[in-house]
Amino acid sequence: MPRATEEPAKDEKAKRPSRAQLAKLRAARKTAQEKAKQQTNRRMLIAASAVLTLLFIVGLSYWPSSSSNTPAYPGVPTPTAGPVQPANSQPSIVDLSSSGQAGNHILSPGTDISQAGGFNSFLNQPGTTTLVSTVGSANAAPEVAPVPDDPLLTVSDSTGVRLSLNVEGAARFYDIKAVGPRHFRVTFPPEGPNEYFSWFIARVENAAGQQVQIDIKGVRRHWRSQTPVVCSDDDPSALKNFESRPVSNPRKPVEAAHGPLLPDTSGEQWHFVDEVTNDGKTHKRGRITLHVKHTYKSDSSLIAIRPPYTPSYHENYLASIESDPYVTVHRVGKSELGRPLSVIQVGGLTETARKENPCLFLYAREHADEQDGSWTVQGAIDWLRKGETAEARRLRDEITLLAIPLLDPDGAALGMHDRIMTTFSYITTVPEVTQERTEAVHYTQFLTNWVNAENRLDIVHTYHNPGAAGWHFQCAMIEPDKERAAMLNSLNNAVTRDVESSGYRVDTRPVKKFYAHMRLCKWCRHYGSMNYGYEVNARSTKRHLNLGELRQLGTVILSESARQLHGPRGNSLITDIDALRLQRARRWLMHYGDFDAPDDYTRLKAEDVLSVKSLPEWTEDRELLGRLNDALNRYPQYR
Repeated sequence: MPRATEEPAKDEKAKRPSRAQLAKLRAARKTAQEKAKQQTNRRMLIAASAVLTLLFIVGLSYWPSSSSNTPAYPGVPTPTAGPVQPANSQPSIVDLSSSGQAGNHILSPGTDISQAGGFNSFLNQPGTTTLVSTVGSANAAPEVAPVPDDPLLTVSDSTGVRLSLNVEGAARFYDIKAVGPRHFRVTFPPEGPNEYFSWFIARVENAAGQQVQIDIKGVRRHWRSQTPVVCSDDDPSALKNFESRPVSNPRKPVEAAHGPLLPDTSGEQWHFVDEVTNDGKTHKRGRITLHVKHTYKSDSSLIAIRPPYTPSYHENYLASIESDPYVTVHRVGKSELGRPLSVIQVGGLTETARKENPCLFLYAREHADEQDGSWTVQGAIDWLRKGETAEARRLRDEITLLAIPLLDPDGAALGMHDRIMTTFSYITTVPEVTQERTEAVHYTQFLTNWVNAENRLDIVHTYHNPGAAGWHFQCAMIEPDKERAAMLNSLNNAVTRDVESSGYRVDTRPVKKFYAHMRLCKWCRHYGSMNYGYEVNARSTKRHLNLGELRQLGTVILSESARQLHGPRGNSLITDIDALRLQRARRWLMHYGDFDAPDDYTRLKAEDVLSVKSLPEWTEDRELLGRLNDALNRYPQYR
């Protein structure tokens, strides 16, 4: 009996889990509880997101339409939402040139610009009268009462020295003060949406032979390495003020007290200031104050962070090259504020050349305050049109160059950063608040007509410049097309190597791959072209560039890109582009039956719509197929 009672006790003991097993069980139970908790939290988050999305959608349906009129940038109010105007319609224009506001300003008929908000709220100062009379039609010229100079735009010190923002290209949102004899302070405001402050220009008056200090306050930390430049002639439109003459014995770059090497500027009119320091402190929002001291040689001088490329200078430049035998200046329309829009063509003088020679399209100033890109594009234009080297003369007959040195003249005149950059797309889920810009319509209309005439458009470069970086050149964007990856990388690597071997500092980090949606370069993808986004930088933290070196950079980029187009990779690229252009042409003919219908403005909208459709979707539609066959009889090259 005793033995019988002991056996069950041993079996029961043997069934008990060990301490290690208990620890594992507890850990497993804890893990399961954590997973259950995470799942519960995830479900709650999804539910909350769904509720918020529903509330947002419902709120949009009740949101007043006037909310879409809020200016995206202090400078020009967004055009009124609603039906899009035809491309040939003219908005009401208000001339504010007498007020020092750098040109015209778009307003609706009967607007009181003292109540318009944004840039106009700056004009609403005591003692100013800024009423616009009601006009009967959008084409009538409104009557504007004279607007006196705003006291915030010009300030004098006790000695009579003045600092003025009444300069083409100067932004109007700084606070400027005289804080002592020959000592001024310029305070930047906090950056808002679509704002990035890396630009400054002003006029210094009555200062001949005197040292003047300007404190630039509230700027980002990258301004620590910036060295402003001064021109003793105060005309930002004069061609002579931006010439780069060769120097027989240029001096070696000298090191500035705040770090960067400064090149010789003896062959130019823009020279680096005498002294730059900063307060060494990082204030709220990571801002600093830059202290700029310079002894001025004339009674009226310009001071800027970089040499400015203004709309008035651009027009003078166009006038100087229009008679060149290798240049065609296409006047494609006018901006919202009435400034001319142009595309420069170099080469491609015959119909055969335009249809057969590779075409490069270069443009700058999507961000209107980024000056360096304009000088880079101008350097490429001048090198090709002048033909001073055997290579330039040969390429002038082998390629076609399209160029826009200044994409947004209105934004450039008003010192804006981002105004039209993302307006080159018409697809939207909310059609009633679509805000196309006049500039986008004119540029895309020109390009569509160019391609419909069977002219080539193969490579597109868009040029920007950073606030500061250690390099002079960077490929910032390549389109993420897997089928084109080898061609894209090969061409870019060749350009980068050539730029570096020419003595410029290059960024060697991996290139970002993305589509620049709603920009002009992405629009050109409709035509099969290959796109690159380049950053050029005359204000490297290591070594600054003068104007001549910046223009030369454009020459290097263009020459190597053209050489690559005539190589094996270029032949593959052109074959790929031809296939995409054939698809686009057949879509057009199937949908419309002809390239001339419907009207230009509707065609531009349809360009985006048709680009997302494919031929197989329509192969069962007899009407469309019949229209295509009829069109192919007129255009057999697209069979």
